[in-house]
Amino acid sequence: LLPCIPLSVWCRMGVSLAVVLPLLVVCLTATSSTAELVSQRTLKGTQRQHPAEAQGLVPNGRTTGGDYCAPKVAGAFYDADADSLRYTLDQCFSSPFCEEDPRLPPQARHQAPVAVLVPHAGIKYSGPVAACSYRLLKGVQFDRVVVVAFFHQLSFPGVFSPCERSSYRTPLGDVPMDLEALHVLSKVSAGSPAATVTSVHPSDVHPHGSNPATSSEHSAEVQLPFLQYVKAIPRHGVLMLLMGRTDDATASSLADSLRLLQQALPGRYLFVFSSDLSHFNPYNVAMSNDQETLDNMVQMSSDDFVGYLGQKEAAQPKDSTFVPCGEGPILTALHLGDLMGGWDKAILSLANSGDTAGDRKSVVGYGAVAMWPRIGLTIQGLIEGGKAPPNTKGVDLDAILADVSGRNALGQAMLMAARAQVMMCVAFSDACLRDEDELIHENRPLRRLESVMGHVSEESRKRGLFVTLWKKDDNNRKLRGCVGCIEPGHCFNSPQQTIEALLPRASIEACRSDDRFQPVAKEELPLIWVEVSLLTRPEPCTADSIQPGSGVFITFDNTSKYHGHDGVFLPSVWDNFASKDDFMADLCIEKAKVPSDAWKKPGALFRCFKASVFEEDPQLVLPPSVFRQGPSTHKVILPPHEEIATKPPYPDTGPERLSSTGLIVLSPIFPS
Repeated sequence: LLPCIPLSVWCRMGVSLAVVLPLLVVCLTATSSTAELVSQRTLKGTQRQHPAEAQGLVPNGRTTGGDYCAPKVAGAFYDADADSLRYTLDQCFSSPFCEEDPRLPPQARHQAPVAVLVPHAGIKYSGPVAACSYRLLKGVQFDRVVVVAFFHQLSFPGVFSPCERSSYRTPLGDVPMDLEALHVLSKVSAGSPAATVTSVHPSDVHPHGSNPATSSEHSAEVQLPFLQYVKAIPRHGVLMLLMGRTDDATASSLADSLRLLQQALPGRYLFVFSSDLSHFNPYNVAMSNDQETLDNMVQMSSDDFVGYLGQKEAAQPKDSTFVPCGEGPILTALHLGDLMGGWDKAILSLANSGDTAGDRKSVVGYGAVAMWPRIGLTIQGLIEGGKAPPNTKGVDLDAILADVSGRNALGQAMLMAARAQVMMCVAFSDACLRDEDELIHENRPLRRLESVMGHVSEESRKRGLFVTLWKKDDNNRKLRGCVGCIEPGHCFNSPQQTIEALLPRASIEACRSDDRFQPVAKEELPLIWVEVSLLTRPEPCTADSIQPGSGVFITFDNTSKYHGHDGVFLPSVWDNFASKDDFMADLCIEKAKVPSDAWKKPGALFRCFKASVFEEDPQLVLPPSVFRQGPSTHKVILPPHEEIATKPPYPDTGPERLSSTGLIVLSPIFPS
C-alpha cells in the first residue's frame, strides 16, 4: 500500500525525499516479486513442498524429481510429517507386542526371512505388530521386494500395480519402483486371466467399473514406510501388487507368476504379504479365533487352509468376520511356498486393536508371521518340479546350485552344520583333540546336511571346500581361521571325501589348526561367524589366463628349485588387491613361502577354480550386545522348556549342558 500514498502527503508529513524514494524502490521490488510468485503458483498449482524435500530427508539419499506416484493415505493411515512418522515408527519398534521367544526354525539364525505376513491398519493400530516382522529385515540387502496386497472396496479379475512411475513418495522420501519386474511379471502372467498383472492410468476407463488407479487403497502403501525405516529398500526397487479378487484361483495363479518372475530375474527376493485378521468381534472371541487362524496357516498346506477358511466363513456372524480380510495374499504366500519346496513359518506376534489403540468391544485382529525356505524339502521340490532331474546316481549338484531355493537350502544346511561343529570343538577342546569323530557323530545339524545331500549323486558331492571363521573387531571383521581342501582325494584323512564328510573336519581344523592363529577360545565365540566356500573342480590354467575372481592354486614341478612348495588363494581374496601382480605376489610370499616373482618363473604350475560362498549374517547370529554399548541380560531357551540366563562377560568354564538337540548352549547366540 505504501506506493499508493501521494508524494505530497509524505512532504506535508515532513518526510524528506531522501527517505521516501529508497523506501518506494524497496516496496515496488517486493510488489513485483510477490506478483511473480503468485503467477508461478497460478501456473503450477499451490501444492505444498514435500516434507522430505524441505528437510533434505529422502530414502537411500535421493528423490526422483516429478516422476513419482503421490501418496494416497499419508495423513490418514500414517503420519504425513516426516519427523512425526519417524517418531511413530520408533514407538512401534519398541513396543511389547512381539513374542519374547518365538519358536524360529533353525535356518532363521543364518538367513533373514524370504517372506513376511504383516497387517495394514492405521499405523497406531497395527504398526506395533507389523514391526515384529520388519525388525527381522533391518539392514538386509535384498535385490527385489514384492508387496502383495489387495483392494478392500473394488472387485475385478486380475492383479493391478498401483504405480508405474519411477518411485512412490512417502513422507520419508521416494521409494524406487521395480518397473523391470513389473514388465516381466506382466508378460509371464498374460496367459492367466485370473491373475494377469496390469497397470492402469487414472484417466483410463476401466472395464470393470471404478478405476483402481484412482482408488485410495491403503494395504500396499502403508508397508513402504516400514521398509524405509529398516533400510530394506532393494537396489532394483519395490514391486507393489493389488489383487482384484482374493479367491484361491487368483492366489494360485499369482503364485505361479511370481515363481516365473524369480526364474526370469534371479536374485534375493523378499515377499511382503499384507492382511489383517478377523474384524469386529469382541476381544476374547477375536484372540481365540485369530490364534487358531495363524496356527493353521503355519501348519496346514495351502489346499487344507482353503478348506479351513471356507468353514470359518460359513460360521461367522452377520456383522463380523472370522476370516482374514487379506485371505488372497495369505493364500498366495502358501501357494508360493509350495512352489519353492516348502516354507518353515514362525508366528512373531498376535494382537488386535483392543491391545494397541481401541476399545475391546469390537476389534480388528493383527498378526505377524515370518517364513524361511524349508531345508531338505526344497531339494525334493526341485526334483519333483523337474528343475533338478535325478539320474540313476542322483541329482547333479550344479543343478541345485543354479536354483535360488536349492542354493539357499544347501547353504543353510552347510552353515548350520559348520557352526555346530565349531561350537562343539571350542567347548570341548580337549575332547576335540582326542576324538573328533565322536564330536562329529554328536553334530545333529550335520544329519540334516546329510539328508539334503542324500539327493545328490556321490560323484558331484566330491567337491573341495573351505571353512572360514570371521571375528567382529570393533566395526570391522577380522579373519580368525580358514582351512579347507582344494580337491577331494586324501583331505583330512577322512575315509569319505564328500562335502558332508569334509565340512565338519574343515570346521574343526579352522578352529584349532590354522597355523597363523591360536585356537579359538570360548570367550571369542560370541564374536565369531562362519563362512563356507564350495569350490568347483580346479582346472589347469596359465599365468596369462588367470583372471580376477578366480581362485588360484600354485605348485612347482621338479625342474623348479621351489618344488614342494604350494599355496592357494580363494576367489574372495581378490578384493584385497589392486592388481593381478599384487595378488600373485602375495600368494607366493604368504602361502607358497617363495619369492614374490616365483609365479613368473619356469616350472610354476597353476590350477584355477570358482567358489560358491555362503556366509552367516553377523546381525542375525551374534548377540545384540555386540552391536550396542553397555551390559545386558540374555535369555536362552533350551528345548523343550528349560531356561538359563547368562550375562556378559561370558563365562569361560565351558558349556552349561548339552541340549536335547545335541547342540551345546554356550551363549544366547544359539537358542536351539
